[in-house]
Amino acid sequence: PLVLFPGDYEFGGAAELVAAAWPAVVARRRAHLCFACRAKTPAAAEARRRIEADLQAAGVGDRATFVGETPFIHDLLAASDLVVLPASSLFAKMDIQLVLLEALALGVPIVIADVDPVREVLDPDLGGADAGLRVPAGDAAALAAAIGDLLDAPARRAAMGEVGRRLVIERFG
Repeated sequence: PLVLFPGDYEFGGAAELVAAAWPAVVARRRAHLCFACRAKTPAAAEARRRIEADLQAAGVGDRATFVGETPFIHDLLAASDLVVLPASSLFAKMDIQLVLLEALALGVPIVIADVDPVREVLDPDLGGADAGLRVPAGDAAALAAAIGDLLDAPARRAAMGEVGRRLVIERFG
């Protein structure tokens, strides 16, 4: 399975959190992580190097790929089994990242941090609860558990994907 992180390396702490969670995810299952991150400032290159080094040090560097910014993000989203973007802050981001809505429109479930305003995408009162999972901000163990649970349940991911498609059409179209 392919897990996609389509965020950035510098803001919101999500890239580091995903990297911290990844060893626990792949300790019990085969999976590959792809970082498709746009460099927002020159400091992004150093942040990427640190994350790559952390994954190598944890012995899971071969289970991650860094593609950077890509004009083929929709293809990458469509090829993914799960999209994770657990940013604890939306500084330097849109309120609801379009890439999350694009993933849902393609039937790919998402895992996000339970922070305002992005939590609204998976708001149970608005029909989004079954399109993905929300995890506590900054909690690598909860993130690893959520990713692992979904990777271990292809039928659940497929059902979430259908809910996500409908959600985008009905609420975000």
